Amino acid sequence: MTEKIIGIDKIDRLLELFGSYDENVNAIQKQYGVNIVNRGEEIKITGAEENVRCAIRARG
Repeated sequence: MTEKIIGIDKIDRLLELFGSYDENVNAIQKQYGVNIVNRGEEIKITGAEENVRCAIRARG
């Protein structure tokens, strides 16, 4: 299990990542089998190492 914490510098990027009713983040979690949690100005992505890497790339 791998955990990555990524800082988000602008609220717009966070809103874009999560989307309306979290639809974008839910799609990324489902596609890559990861868990993504918002912690203030950071997001935490946990899952298998390769899946976490793919989810990070998918977020743009």
